[in-house]
Amino acid sequence: MKVSGTEFESVLRPVGPKRTLSEEVARQLRRAVIGGEFEGGAAIPEAQTAEKLGVSRVPVREALQVLAQDGLVEYGARGRAIVRCLSVEDFEEIYTLRLILEPAAAMRAAEHVGEADIEMLEELIGRQEAAGSLSELSFLDVEFHDRIMRLAKHERLLNCWLTIRHQLELWLARLHRRADELTHVAKEVSIEGHREFVGILNRGDVRAAGAFMHGHIAAWREWLPGRDEEEEEGD
Repeated sequence: MKVSGTEFESVLRPVGPKRTLSEEVARQLRRAVIGGEFEGGAAIPEAQTAEKLGVSRVPVREALQVLAQDGLVEYGARGRAIVRCLSVEDFEEIYTLRLILEPAAAMRAAEHVGEADIEMLEELIGRQEAAGSLSELSFLDVEFHDRIMRLAKHERLLNCWLTIRHQLELWLARLHRRADELTHVAKEVSIEGHREFVGILNRGDVRAAGAFMHGHIAAWREWLPGRDEEEEEGD
């Protein structure tokens, strides 16, 4: 069941003490939006959200501003936060930007990667194998790519990546759901690709790292939402 309007799914939990209130609220709302618990175009009302999470409206308001910066929500004419509906053009821009950023990062990562980094990536792949849902797989998939961007040790490249990271999580979550419906192997494809890439990094093969990452991203092109799908969703 997806959340629409003022109804809330059990994905929202009372906030614990580990993070600041606004950070924890933003984390939970971000996962709810990316995981498909909130439908695109649905409003996220401050009062009901605050009551559900057991906090005041202030951290909810601050969290929604963070999600707006992430590109996951936008504000309507009445000032309400609304879950963003990514268009075909949005998906295309994210995809083409990945093709520019990530192969470059992969090549630099191959130059800087160490034994501890390889172990960290292998541990992350193990977590992907244990993922119990496509939503969890999507979050772990983006975390893997985020680690590669950070291994590149290029601050400006990383900053460019961070502008699309959470929209990419939304993109991948949708692609994983669509790919799984079509092939039932989304999890296996993702994990096998990551494992092969780690092997390339471990060899320190710079050119192969860039080429493989380009192909790894391009392989998802066939599942990029098309205009016909967008029209169906608008009916």
